[in-house]
Amino acid sequence: MRLSLGVFALLCAIVLDAQVYQRDATQWFTDTGIIKEIKPISTVEGDYYLFDAGQEANVHLTTGRKILGVKINYNIEFSQLILSHEKKNYGMDLDLIQHIELADGSIYHNSSNIENLEPRLLLKRIYDSENLTFYERKIVKVEEPNYNVAMNVGSRNTRITKSTTYLTHTKSNGKFLEFKPSMKGIRSLGYEKEIKSYAKLNDLSPKNLGDLVEIIKFYDKKKFGEG
Repeated sequence: MRLSLGVFALLCAIVLDAQVYQRDATQWFTDTGIIKEIKPISTVEGDYYLFDAGQEANVHLTTGRKILGVKINYNIEFSQLILSHEKKNYGMDLDLIQHIELADGSIYHNSSNIENLEPRLLLKRIYDSENLTFYERKIVKVEEPNYNVAMNVGSRNTRITKSTTYLTHTKSNGKFLEFKPSMKGIRSLGYEKEIKSYAKLNDLSPKNLGDLVEIIKFYDKKKFGEG
């Protein structure tokens, strides 16, 4: 019995198709024309937290009560304290907190309980005198994905980066001054020539926290006298 040309072609196609489906998995996944890798559209680089890991702390509340020996972290973006207890995390609004003492002796203050500073900030106390207090502040910056499909350029990821600024709080008038850790940044304090000369004479750099504290101490004496 003779087969028509059309039937013969159909049978050949079925045989070839069967041979394709008999290929092993390695062949399937190396044939990018048939199966394509699915890549994540976007991921997040970085995080919103003040510490890389939980810190043991005593939390002093505005009510006068204390939470002692608890593991904490702080969400900078949302002004929320995270407390860990028995492998569970609990959130606490910053408004409820007076200050926090870490096991290493560091003190963090709620800015709204200092001079009702807005937005609410958790500030690390670095230096304190009769006239002023010097604080460290952490800031988060969120960069949204800017990937351009047509040009195949940019980033698919959301990037969260952290930076540091500093504040002085003058106790007599409640005034805060915020600045970046650089000679240009501390111009806002005043006494620019005197501070610059003092820093140069003593080889101090504002980018180094220890040196910056010495500069703030000099500024404190210059502005308010020896006490």
